This record gives sequence, structure tokens and C-alpha cells, in this order.
Amino acid sequence: MATTLTLYNHVSEHLFKGHIPFDTAAFKLALTDTQYTFAGSHTTWTAHGEPYEISTTGSNYTAGGKTLSQVTVTRSSATTTFDANTVSWASATFTTLYGILYANATLGGVAKPMVGAILFDDSGPTPVTVSGVAFQVIWHANGIITLGP
Repeated sequence: MATTLTLYNHVSEHLFKGHIPFDTAAFKLALTDTQYTFAGSHTTWTAHGEPYEISTTGSNYTAGGKTLSQVTVTRSSATTTFDANTVSWASATFTTLYGILYANATLGGVAKPMVGAILFDDSGPTPVTVSGVAFQVIWHANGIITLGP
């Protein structure tokens, strides 16, 4: 199932003001339960995402989500790309609706700013349920975020 990362409204402002150092900040991908509703106006993980985080009980999920590894920012001609390795939860047992990408730091005076959301099944929104299998978020071949012409 193909999905898209939708950026929160404030991300472009943080980008232009240099508040989110995509090349050095620690980013996490956290999973929400079925009660989370995306709104572009959401700003922080703690206020708008964490209250809807999936349970850690018996799920093989750790509160706060997974830290992105091998984060890169690269430029080729007029296109700049933010990318990272696949995020995976082994032997996962949970139901989730969204993945929330956020910076795990205080940046530009904002604690844990949300960057974007992934609706895992965009035919609905329909929750995705897994039981005892690996759950992976495999980023697009062109990267997580691509800016350019």
C-alpha cells in the first residue's frame, strides 16, 4: 500500500528559520492508535500525538517510537532529499492508524516538533492491524522529504 508523508503546517517556517536541523537532529517515528485525527495545525508530539500513541503492553512497541537511523540530507542539482533507513518493529502486535515523524529535541523553542504524518492505509482511513509479524515503514525510493523543482 502506497502512502504519503503529509507535512504539518509549521514545518516550512521551521525549515526557513533553521529551527529543524534535518542533518543533525534525532528524529523518531511513533505510531498512533485509531483515535488520532490528523490536523495540519498540530505542532508538538507531546501535546498532539503522544496522547494517542499505541499501547506498549504486549505489542513489542516502545513508547515514543523508533529513532530513525542513517539519516541523510543530500543534494543533487536543484533537489534536496531527507532520508533514513527503514523503520521496523519485529514480532509486532498492534493496531495503528498513523505514523508520526517528529524531532526528538527542543528546536527553535518548540519541544518535540511534529514534522509529518503517514496514514498507513489511505483507502479509508482504515486501521492497520498486525499480530506477531514484522511491521515496517519503508520510505519511498526518492526519500522521506524531497524539495526541488
